[in-house]
Amino acid sequence: MKKLFGIKELVKEVVEEEGAVSVVKEPQYVKEPQYEDTLNAERVRFEKLAGMMFRRLEKSIKILEAIEASVDEKVAHFERLLQMADALNYTDCGQNRRYEVLALTGKGLGIDEISNVLGVAHGEVELILNLNR
Repeated sequence: MKKLFGIKELVKEVVEEEGAVSVVKEPQYVKEPQYEDTLNAERVRFEKLAGMMFRRLEKSIKILEAIEASVDEKVAHFERLLQMADALNYTDCGQNRRYEVLALTGKGLGIDEISNVLGVAHGEVELILNLNR
């Protein structure tokens, strides 16, 4: 008997018995439609489930990316606040205003931030920086 991809084919065997010829037929094995329908239904169900899982993963990834961006923004803001706090601790009221402005510029603070930290006018900070160039 032949097997083709695991499914038996209908095969005729001719047997000679005592001069007589008889034909023996094997029963035909055919996939049952119910079995195929069940497999197709399971495949469709699996594909839907996989699709739902991928959509959930994509949403989770987008949420995590938004959280990461927010954290990065907050870290940058926090670092800026630390620079300003460090600058406040570094400066003394009795020091030369020019030296204070240059020290804060060296720490990476901008004109507006230096003006706020030292409590001086924006124009005064600009003048000191322009004179130092």
